[in-house]
Amino acid sequence: MAKMATLVDAFTSFHPAGGPWNFSYGPPSPVPGRIHLHCAGTYEGLLTGSTYDLTDSSLLAEMVSVPTGGGGTRHTMLRAQTDGNDYIEMGCVGDRIHFRQNSAGTLTTWESTVYDAAAHRWWKLTHVTGTGCMASVSPDGVTWTRFGAPHTPSIELTAMRVHIFCGYYGTETSPPDAVVANVNNPPILTNAPAGAVTATGGAPDAQPRPPDVITGSAPVTRPRPKTGGRDLDDGPRFGQYGGYGSTGVTNVDAVEALVGRTVEIASDYLPHDSWSWFDRTRMRTEQLDGWRTWRDARPGSGLAYGVPILTDSSTGDFAGVVAGTYDTSFTAAADALVESGNGDAVVRLGWEPNNPGIGSWQATSDPAGYINAFRHIVALFRGRPGARFLFELSSAVGPSGSITTFDDYYPGNPYVDLIGLNVYDVWWGGTVPPATRWTNIRTAGMSIDAVVAFAASKGKRLVCSEWGLYGPGDAYNGGGDDPYYIDRMYEYFRDNDLYYQCYFNWDWGGGVLADFPNGQAEYVLKFAPPA
Repeated sequence: MAKMATLVDAFTSFHPAGGPWNFSYGPPSPVPGRIHLHCAGTYEGLLTGSTYDLTDSSLLAEMVSVPTGGGGTRHTMLRAQTDGNDYIEMGCVGDRIHFRQNSAGTLTTWESTVYDAAAHRWWKLTHVTGTGCMASVSPDGVTWTRFGAPHTPSIELTAMRVHIFCGYYGTETSPPDAVVANVNNPPILTNAPAGAVTATGGAPDAQPRPPDVITGSAPVTRPRPKTGGRDLDDGPRFGQYGGYGSTGVTNVDAVEALVGRTVEIASDYLPHDSWSWFDRTRMRTEQLDGWRTWRDARPGSGLAYGVPILTDSSTGDFAGVVAGTYDTSFTAAADALVESGNGDAVVRLGWEPNNPGIGSWQATSDPAGYINAFRHIVALFRGRPGARFLFELSSAVGPSGSITTFDDYYPGNPYVDLIGLNVYDVWWGGTVPPATRWTNIRTAGMSIDAVVAFAASKGKRLVCSEWGLYGPGDAYNGGGDDPYYIDRMYEYFRDNDLYYQCYFNWDWGGGVLADFPNGQAEYVLKFAPPA
């Protein structure tokens, strides 16, 4: 059964016959980008022909206009239903917005408050296993506020139709239309500012992540937001990894001094040798609070944070992840990020799954298990109050084992926001000239050209969260002091739609930037701000 979030419609075209929707009651009036539901005593609405699974998923819509007031019987509903007697819904009745469940014909109002057309323009129903069903509202589809408390449903959520309708049941005089747009299709805002607008009270809620497969409509091109005062079309954000916690902060500061440029996104990793690292206090004390202080001194800056899917003590236990064995650890990690003020981090979940040597979560023999574990953790992270994470799937260069394409372990568009490739100046085939090594990096299987095409096919932005020079003398056959590689990477960033790039300035066997004087000089030349 497809998850509820995979139903996405911007109503750029409307084809009820053969599309996702059927009419319920009278037929609505489509206009480009919106559906008008006439508020009539005979009702008008849309009902999906297919069913969807709401568990660990969400349903949201932009309620552009909702008829209120009058005789108090005007109502507009966003409903996930198994039938007319079992459903979860958000709806406006008269002048109030409600969050309700109907179970076996018994209607229970879980939450209710006065409707505010501006603050309540977007509505969202969410389910998180272990937490329950939640309703959220938003003025812009980006910053969400939970509408009351979570509630435990008493109906089955695994096969539900979406029903959106409007009408009245009393005496009303010429009520206006309800206007609906963007089902599961909110605007994409990367690195949204910390804090949420409080509309009806309650904790800030998780920002939804829109799938990019439009069902029944053409894809919508959304305007690029500005982040930290700079247009994202200006080029990828300038990033650095310099080590764990405070060591990383110190080393990133040193690169800023070297290049004469503010680092716009820093990178760090949660260690994977033990689950004991997944501790909220330890994470904040040793890493995350320090990065928040660093970010506060650089308004608009971000954090990319690597989170392992498994630790060394649980190698290959993807089934345990899906079964919830490690949920306490993952929710602790998500909460530590949010509580430290890094709830907008790019989460590099289970990086390099196509690398058999990466660690306990390598997926070369079980890509399906990796996919299921990735999805489970994303749902957990998104369900934490205040979470506004972006999720990155970053790969190594090259196929391995049963993996021959990026699609082999891709969790799906609803679970991935950014697609990355870690690109080091290495060649496993022996010592070769720089141009030959670069051609391999560009054109070999699962390389730069391949990931550019793959990201475009998924409608996702690229990142390069690890790249760097690597010294010669071991099996990686690094190019050493190679300014040619620096130039080619600069061109790759310049010519493609990357959200950020992050030089891996830590010695994992091949040296750091300062070990390569010619490469470092070229790095400074290429990445220094314009004179």
